[in-house]
Amino acid sequence: MLEDGIFMLAILGVSLYVLFYGCMLLVAPNRCPVQYNWGQPSITLARKRPLELGKRLAGLCLSVLILFVFMPHIIPRILHPVTSGLDRGESPFPLGTARWDELAFGLSGLVAGCYLIVRPEKSVELMFSADTSRLKDKTTLRLWTTGIRIAALGFMLLSLLFVADFIRSLRH
Repeated sequence: MLEDGIFMLAILGVSLYVLFYGCMLLVAPNRCPVQYNWGQPSITLARKRPLELGKRLAGLCLSVLILFVFMPHIIPRILHPVTSGLDRGESPFPLGTARWDELAFGLSGLVAGCYLIVRPEKSVELMFSADTSRLKDKTTLRLWTTGIRIAALGFMLLSLLFVADFIRSLRH
C-alpha cells in the first residue's frame, strides 16, 4: 500500500512538471527553452513579438491532457489508496536471487534526483543553452528551477521503489 502511494506521488511529480511546461507554453512561450532550428537564420527582424500560436496550442493540448486524462486517476488513488500492489510481471532472474539491477537503477535515480534538487540551475542553463539571454530574467530562472525540482522529486520517489524491490529480493 505504501508502494502504491509512493508510485502515485512520483507520477504526480512528473505530471506536475509536464503541466508546468504546458502552462508555460500556453501563457508565456517566450520564457520556455528554445528549440534549435538548423539551417534557418538566427537573426529575425520583427517589430513586435510573434504570437507563437503553435507553441500555445501545444501548451493547451499538454495541459488539457494532464488535467483531464492523468489527474483524475492520480489524485483519487493518492487520497484513497488501494491495496492492489504494483506488478511488474515475471522476473527474468531465478527466484530467490538478489536484484542488483534494481539497486543500480534506484541508486542512480536517487543520485540524479539529489543532484537536480541541489543544483537545478545547471540543468536550467543546459535547457536554455540555445538562447542564454532568456535567463537574464530572474523570474524565468526561478520558475524553471522550481519545475526542475518538482520533476527531480518525482524521479527520486520512483527510484525509491527500485531500492525497495531490491530489499524485497534480498528477503526471498
